[in-house]
Amino acid sequence: MTPNEMTRQLVTASRALAAVLDEESTALTEARFNRVTELREAKETAAENYESVLRAAGGKPNLIAETSPADRHALTTAKSDLDHAAARNINALRAAMEMNRRLVQTISASIERQRISASGYTNTGAAFDRAHSPATGDALPVSLNRTF
Repeated sequence: MTPNEMTRQLVTASRALAAVLDEESTALTEARFNRVTELREAKETAAENYESVLRAAGGKPNLIAETSPADRHALTTAKSDLDHAAARNINALRAAMEMNRRLVQTISASIERQRISASGYTNTGAAFDRAHSPATGDALPVSLNRTF
């Protein structure tokens, strides 16, 4: 395979991976998580393809020097586009993870508020507030009525 052909394969693989990353970033930004799941296989395939082409190109130390200026420019542009797509994807993934973390915290706080309000009332009619101790954990109000 000639250096120009190998460079073109790298460009094609880079663009394919960048396109999948961009599509995934858009889906994450729009909170279309089903689409993210659908893209997983395409992302894995594109990444594996890019890796194999990159590995093959790595065996040719003079590849860039032997490539035509036009193909070299296309490779540089494709690499830059892939870097930008990867950075956008990382930011979208971090934002989605943060959104999920906050959602779980909100649900947890809501459940905790419901648990407190469902725990009953004191003898003065005030809402019972459980003691929270790291050593003992949450104390649940319990009463037993044993009959024989």
